[in-house]
Amino acid sequence: MSSNIALACEVLFLIAFFVIFRNRGTSQCMFSAADLCCIYFYTIPGILNAIIVLLLLRFKDITENFLSWNFIWKISFCFLIYFALFSNLFHSAITAIYAGVGLLFNLYHCKNGFKGIIQENIIYLFILAGWGIVLLFEATGGRAAVVGGESGLNLGLSIQQFIAILSGLSKHFLTVVLLLAVGSIILMCQKKLVGQDEFVRIFATIICNVTLLTVFLLLLNSKTAYMSRIDATWGIWFYLIVATAMMIAYIAKSVLLVKRLLPVAIPICLIATAYPDGKFLMSTREHTDYVTCVQLNEYVINQIMKASREEKEEVEIRIPDHSDDLRSLTYNEILGSTIADCLYIQGIIANKPDVRTILDKEMSDSDVIWTEK
Repeated sequence: MSSNIALACEVLFLIAFFVIFRNRGTSQCMFSAADLCCIYFYTIPGILNAIIVLLLLRFKDITENFLSWNFIWKISFCFLIYFALFSNLFHSAITAIYAGVGLLFNLYHCKNGFKGIIQENIIYLFILAGWGIVLLFEATGGRAAVVGGESGLNLGLSIQQFIAILSGLSKHFLTVVLLLAVGSIILMCQKKLVGQDEFVRIFATIICNVTLLTVFLLLLNSKTAYMSRIDATWGIWFYLIVATAMMIAYIAKSVLLVKRLLPVAIPICLIATAYPDGKFLMSTREHTDYVTCVQLNEYVINQIMKASREEKEEVEIRIPDHSDDLRSLTYNEILGSTIADCLYIQGIIANKPDVRTILDKEMSDSDVIWTEK
């Protein structure tokens, strides 16, 4: 493709991350999460593993290309694989399943015996072996003992959550995807799709990957019950966006009118991301205003720092009671002592007071902000 058309497809690809769940004002995008912690532990690993897939999709034979790279590129790629696999089980599966699918495809076409299979698939085997180690860590780690507890698998709940998140997909986005799919099929039947063999190969890869990934996540979330979370099912929606971008690219190569309409499609899609209020959900628990979050944190921090300067042995801090919502994950009885430990470890305070955190039902977030002012 020409650089201009390729750039247009790339812009539409990126816009899709904001359009895919855009059903109303302050809806979620692919970069939304419950809080900053979830952005680090879910969203960023999703992006990282997606980058790996996009790199692997470029090459028919990743082993051959890897061997042709210089030393710096090889080391960089290995580090990228390492961080992707040891990021998050929900998303390391994106890379691992891609490697598994690639290996199976190569086994089907390989005619060079066992030694040839090993030599031609060394990168995929390396990824799968690394993921095997990841699974051992995941199964025996402390987090595994916490998530799910004593409860068994609840596949029915996982499927219900998946249906719920599917209903959150943008109707406009799904309409475009359906039209592109129909258009691709018609062009293929008429033998007018440019690069049809490559198109079929790539889409077979995408379909196999998204199917296996969905099954894996349904099983995993039957234990964790995260299937309705965008940040925990990131890979599924990523593949849907990739498939959409690929259909746009191949149809634009094949139909002159579509190629000419791409520059018009970009501003229309940008408007779709902004309508009706230009806002997306904030990545905070209960979608609390960012300024309020900062002021609540400073309210606790300042009292601990003041007690440290005055060399007090203990300090009592009253905070709003959020026991009835998800903010309780942070705003609970151990908040003060946790922050004091952090301040002391980082050398911000010289001595650490004993902090007692009291949940006050009569206190509101606005009371804290007023106190700080």
